[in-house]
Amino acid sequence: MNGGSELLDLGLVAARIAAASRRVAVGGTLDEVDRSAIAEMQALLNASAEVVRFFGSEGRQGSPPSNALASRVDVAIDAVVRRSESQIDSAALEQGLTSRASVLAALLSAPEPDSAGEALAVCSDLAAAVLRETARPGELTSTFGG
Repeated sequence: MNGGSELLDLGLVAARIAAASRRVAVGGTLDEVDRSAIAEMQALLNASAEVVRFFGSEGRQGSPPSNALASRVDVAIDAVVRRSESQIDSAALEQGLTSRASVLAALLSAPEPDSAGEALAVCSDLAAAVLRETARPGELTSTFGG
């Protein structure tokens, strides 16, 4: 699998947030694990925006990605770029990432159906990006002759 365990973890966090968002959309609440997952994804999106700022400014602003963050940043960027209908520059990409982080912050601060719907869309984009990055949607099986 391209991206290894980091992408698997990212996909699971996105799935957890999607499930929590669906629960909030029908009047449920967030538990501590939900809140932790949302905060983790929010931090990833903000860190991804910092990386974009770093490369967009030729290293004068923002922060470079760590090795552990690199594959996750690629997925976050892909989720924003795929949603865009036109060419996207680094400023628009950075804004798209921080906007998605804000959506998750809104879900944390006010878990309501509206914020849940927006968070679900963010997680759907991220899950689709994980699938594109890993290049396979499920388990592969093999058979042995004999």
